[in-house]
Parts: sequence; structure tokens; C-alpha cells
Amino acid sequence: MAQEIGLTDAKGTRIALKSVHIDGSLNGPLASMAITQRYCNDSGKKLEIVYTFPLAFGATLLDMAVTLGGRRLQGAVVEKPQAWKKYEEAIDDGDAPVFVEQISHGLYTANLGNIEPGEDVVVELRYAQLLRVEQDRIRLSVPCVLAPRYGDPHKAGGLAPHESAASNIAAEYPLTIKIALLGQIAKSEIHCPSHP
Repeated sequence: MAQEIGLTDAKGTRIALKSVHIDGSLNGPLASMAITQRYCNDSGKKLEIVYTFPLAFGATLLDMAVTLGGRRLQGAVVEKPQAWKKYEEAIDDGDAPVFVEQISHGLYTANLGNIEPGEDVVVELRYAQLLRVEQDRIRLSVPCVLAPRYGDPHKAGGLAPHESAASNIAAEYPLTIKIALLGQIAKSEIHCPSHP
């Protein structure tokens, strides 16, 4: 049986991924993508979890928002020591903070604190990417796993042990993708090598 991948705490407790929705647009070689992932803390205990996620090659993270217990949290860029201190203080106060950090080019982690049992977690990512045109074609890829693409997550990826995630190619998740084609690209022929 395939094990679900989800958000993980420092002890390896996972909360289950319930759905993924990708909504994007292509306007010439510019891709604008929004990814919404829904999780549920079905562990029966309050958790502080780590969410590690890749972006497509050459993509720029524009925004990340997390909804916990019906509250939508949106971040601001702050120096790392100050941000970490505020995060730890919020954890101690029983709040549900979010701390996002770029580990390496295209690889990020987010710490999410004090997720109550039974609580839903919605992670929203927005990014933009300038795609390359090769032989009059544009290829769009959306990364969905961390390994083995990044090799050793600790040495090559720069991740701490609690920041890496196990992947299982046989695991199935509800996924919907909607891509709007704008401008001249809307007249193009579309092919997908993995899905009809």
C-alpha cells in the first residue's frame, strides 16, 4: 500500500494530503502558477510541522499563504534571525505562526506551528516562470516531488533531517490542473507526455 506524503513534524508524524489544485496561465513564454494544497491534521495531537517544497526550474516565488483554522496567514520578508525569534515567540504563546525559508535555489521549507487535531491546513503558493523556447516549442513542468530529483536531500539539498520528505511513486492524490492559454500561444497544439 502506498504511504501518503504530507506535512511532517520533527518526529516524523505526517498529516495527510487531501487534494492539490493547480491553476495557471501561459502568455507566450511567461507562466503564472497558483498551487493550492489541502491537508488535515488527523494525528490526534497538536503539531508543529515542516513543509518542504520545490519550485519549477527558474521560477520565482511571488507569494505564500497558509490558512489554519479558518485564519489566512500571509507573510512578509524579514531578516532570518528576527523572523525565527518572532516564530518561536508565537509558538510559545500558543499562536499558529508560519516561517518560510529558501534552502537553495528552487527549494523552500516552511515551519507551521500549533496545528490543532482535526484542523485543516491550506497552503497556497504563487510563482512566475519564464519558460525557454526550443525548436519553436515551450515545455511547462510542475514539480510535485522532492526526491530523487534533488539527490541526497541533506548533503546536496542542504536540508535538515526533519525537513526532508519521503516520496512514493505509487501514492495517489486528488489533483486538478487548469491552465489558461493566452495570446498567440492559445493557437498552439498541446501535448502532455504523461496524461491524455
